[in-house]
Amino acid sequence: MHPTSENEQDMRDRWERRAIEKGGSCSSVLFQGLAEPVNAHIHTQHCAVLETNFLNYMPRGALVLDLGCGYGRLAQQVRARRPDINLVGMDFSLNYCLLFRRVVNGQVICGDIHNLPFAPSIFDGVIAVTALMYAKPGHQQRVMNNVTNLLKQEGLAFVLDPGAEYSRLIACLHPASRQKTTGGESFSKDEYRNLAYNADVSIVKEGGFPLLSLSLPGLYFLGRGARYLRLVLNFLATVDSGLSTWSRYSCHRWMLLKRH
Repeated sequence: MHPTSENEQDMRDRWERRAIEKGGSCSSVLFQGLAEPVNAHIHTQHCAVLETNFLNYMPRGALVLDLGCGYGRLAQQVRARRPDINLVGMDFSLNYCLLFRRVVNGQVICGDIHNLPFAPSIFDGVIAVTALMYAKPGHQQRVMNNVTNLLKQEGLAFVLDPGAEYSRLIACLHPASRQKTTGGESFSKDEYRNLAYNADVSIVKEGGFPLLSLSLPGLYFLGRGARYLRLVLNFLATVDSGLSTWSRYSCHRWMLLKRH
């Protein structure tokens, strides 16, 4: 979680309040207004693509940075699946850093994504899930460059952020949804790819969650009372597993990047 609005103190205060009020829950850092089971499902999907497309490529004993770590939503998955990985968290919010330390029991640094407090070429991997979206407007490329510069040669970065095409579509269909986000910017598919190309890294893989994304408006209105919600979510996950490379209209799109 990092500042992007004109008033950075307001952004900081808002995230600190969210950390205190919502704590270590998926709705703390994902979509406002969605039923907790839906946010929990989105979290599960994030964990699945992270494991398949990042953790499985990390060498034993790898040093990995969780950028915008929040309370440790993804770090807990890393610890469970790859306890050999040396994990460092970083977040803009002091309260989330304190939560991360308690929940993950790991190293964490309170810092700003625009001024990363690390030497270049020291990490085997970087996880930046919903982190680049909080770069200041006009600074996204510099932030991407700084993130990829943290990687060793052949190091990997897993990035995931909102898709602009989907955000515009939902804003037209449901204008009130503009008030149901955690802020930040979204990226079109071409914009996202260009951030990688201009940072001189290669895109190894990319994808999204197309069917889940197109179903979110219905889940927003019906999710809290849906009797068969878990079955619906499992069906969406099964279909999305075969469509994951299609990300044009995805709420979140991801890329696996390699530094040459």
